[in-house]
Amino acid sequence: MSQTAASMLERTETFLSVKPGDRRWGWQVLRPLVALLLIGSAACGAAPPYRCETVVPGGCDPGSACWPVDQAGNYQCLEAKNYKPIGSDCALLVGRTTCYEGLLCAPMRDKNDVLVYRCTATCDANFTCPNGGTCKPVTLFPTAPQISVCVLPPT
Repeated sequence: MSQTAASMLERTETFLSVKPGDRRWGWQVLRPLVALLLIGSAACGAAPPYRCETVVPGGCDPGSACWPVDQAGNYQCLEAKNYKPIGSDCALLVGRTTCYEGLLCAPMRDKNDVLVYRCTATCDANFTCPNGGTCKPVTLFPTAPQISVCVLPPT
């Protein structure tokens, strides 16, 4: 018999020889249960990450904005300094906010039908867009799914 198998056999015999009332009994029983709990927790994984872009308008705490952190459509609540208010021209930068808290930089058309980026709010059918905007799905990046934003009237 190999040394490992002999060691396992010895531990099993020791476990079986421990009787209730023996001080070792509790730890002998709890050790495998704790191991199973830890293994089970790791196998299940953590809860899915919070999806701020699915909360309208913006699902972040005050002082932050739901902003793209990559071009694949992943968003996180990032610090939004006192940047630009709704309707202002902005730059869509991955991982760096350029609009005021709760806003997102999204593409829309100006009065000359030129593509511009403006600070605006996310929206859904139950949200009334400010400043005469219309809730429409837009694509921020070619590899990202669409997100609904308040497309503002051309200026």
